[in-house]
Amino acid sequence: MCNCNCARHYRSGACFFYCKKKGGTTLRLTVNGKELLVAAGPNIAEFVVNQGFNPNIIVVEYNQKIVKKEDWQAIVLQPEDCLEVVTFVGGG
Repeated sequence: MCNCNCARHYRSGACFFYCKKKGGTTLRLTVNGKELLVAAGPNIAEFVVNQGFNPNIIVVEYNQKIVKKEDWQAIVLQPEDCLEVVTFVGGG
């Protein structure tokens, strides 16, 4: 549970959390299977950079769909979105 006032909201029949903190809003996301709170408003490109991922060696799955890098700027993260960030590793 986060340190904010959480309320349940519904979108498309699904339940998610929307957390308001002083001075802003926080989103509750699932990233690589783990719950994560982030500042509201980032698109996928901003999220990737803010989390320290190298955008040149990753693929992002957004709500069970692979997203092309050129589309990252257009997708603003919403409460309870699910992201999988996969890193390419070379080897032999």
